[in-house]
Amino acid sequence: MKQMNIFKQFLFLFKDMLNGKNTCIRKYEQEIDSLTFRNQQLTSRVEVLQQELDNTYSSSKSKKTKVHGLDRIYVSGMPHKVQIS
Repeated sequence: MKQMNIFKQFLFLFKDMLNGKNTCIRKYEQEIDSLTFRNQQLTSRVEVLQQELDNTYSSSKSKKTKVHGLDRIYVSGMPHKVQIS
């Protein structure tokens, strides 16, 4: 009988620990979803700004062109602008 009580206590503690881990996992999954969504928004915004800049300065045809202190760089196949000091 004493072993049964110890086993029940162990199961209770184990379930409590497991619930805590599951809660933590859900929290991190929600954070990942939120960050992924925000990253997609920012990527879309960068693409729009890049297109606007390309349309404004369409006369330059090279892949790497300096335009008013900006230099286009390519990271993971996506163009980004950086300020050149």
